[in-house]
Parts: sequence; structure tokens; C-alpha cells
Amino acid sequence: MRTFGETVAIYLDRLDMRSVDLANRSGQRKDYISRMINNGVEPTWPRALLIIDALGVDINEFKRTQQER
Repeated sequence: MRTFGETVAIYLDRLDMRSVDLANRSGQRKDYISRMINNGVEPTWPRALLIIDALGVDINEFKRTQQER
């Protein structure tokens, strides 16, 4: 199972989006997004929902991608 940040990185790549774009769309700080992606910081559930929503991804699709290896 991938970390939340690894899954976010996959979607950033698929959507050709930068972490700063995700930070702006989700209302999170860019350094937090970077720590989540690079250092495995796991977001709280409310933050996770904001980030998934900012990616424009269905939560069930996100979970399926997270479970793939």
C-alpha cells in the first residue's frame, strides 16, 4: 500500500500539476504538501479530504490507487 503522499504524487504527475498548485487549491501550505509527499507525513482526515478534492479525484478512485503496488 502506498502512503498518502505517494498517491498524491502519482496524481500530481497524471494531472500535470505542481505541488504549489495543489497547495493553493487545497488551502494547505506548500511546505506541508512537500513534507507529505517527500517525508511520508500523513494528513488528518479533514486535510486529506481537502487535498483529494483539490486534485479533483473521486475518493474511491484515490483509495484504489493508494492500494495498488
